[in-house]
Amino acid sequence: RRVRALLREMHHRELDLVCGGPPCQGFSTRGQRRTQYAETSSIPANHLYLDMVKIVNEFRPKVFLFENVAGLLHAKWNRNESARVFDDVLGAFRRTLQTDYLMDWSLLEAWRYGVPQLRRRLFLVGLRNDVARKALGARSVRLKPSGHAIEAGLLPAPDLIPSTPSPEQVIGDLVDPSYLEGLVTTHYAHAPKGEFQEQARLGVSPDALTEQVYSEHRLHTIRKFSALIRNHGVLPEKYQTKKFGLRLLPRDWPHGIPNLTITTMPDDFVHYQQPRTLTVRECARFQTFPDWYRFFGRRSTGGHQRAGRPSLGQWDRATPKYTQIGNAVPVKLAEKIGRHLLTLIRPEK
Repeated sequence: RRVRALLREMHHRELDLVCGGPPCQGFSTRGQRRTQYAETSSIPANHLYLDMVKIVNEFRPKVFLFENVAGLLHAKWNRNESARVFDDVLGAFRRTLQTDYLMDWSLLEAWRYGVPQLRRRLFLVGLRNDVARKALGARSVRLKPSGHAIEAGLLPAPDLIPSTPSPEQVIGDLVDPSYLEGLVTTHYAHAPKGEFQEQARLGVSPDALTEQVYSEHRLHTIRKFSALIRNHGVLPEKYQTKKFGLRLLPRDWPHGIPNLTITTMPDDFVHYQQPRTLTVRECARFQTFPDWYRFFGRRSTGGHQRAGRPSLGQWDRATPKYTQIGNAVPVKLAEKIGRHLLTLIRPEK
């Protein structure tokens, strides 16, 4: 009843923005590790973009923003067919909305906007025609979506000189030498060094650190991780297994450019200094969440709780903290997109 009442109230207002990121596990390379036995077309969540089209068409906001993984551009509905998912996604938005919206898409690289990771995401933007004429003038001519939303003025241009802090600059103040004593750190181990750490800690007292809970690794695993650190990311042969896919988080980015993307899996990376995987707070830092931000639920899950049971047609999945973080749009990137869209829909601001 509350939802219906809210929708009725919204119908009497003009919405500024409808923003959506329909679940992307079916199109993501990482996500396919969990759904490799199911065709993309059989996964119900992969069709939720149609619901977003309906919502945008219903409420006609000034602007809509659709986000997904870069893999959406090349994903196919079925392994032995040529039909591309993105053709259908873009086609659905165009058939329903293009007469009333100026729209285009672009792939954005998060590190070019100051986010400390290599994360490429697809953003499709639609600006209602009356708003586009006021905001963009001559540039608001109707165009065929072709991957040039930045040039069309619909998305912000990347920073001229991207400032991407190194992993040590991102999480160095969280390194606790005594972390094994209780497998949790509730205070900052060091004073902040640099602007990134200072900004992350705004509004948080020194003894109010949260989400710095560590996984309890076996002795063999700790030795393996220690060897990986000593060998600068190369695992000695005696520790190698077919399933070992961990990467060592570097202390500094090679050539100053991030070479990894934070995922939903807590055991995808080993800390650059300590023989352990990353904590929830550390992963959140790479996604530029402020330290006051709280996450709820379990830290992680495995098995069918994470992947569902595709062979049985069961698609319900848990969304633990690592998943909430790994699936999010980096806060700093979201802010820059949001501020840009605000200049389009409210140019007087």
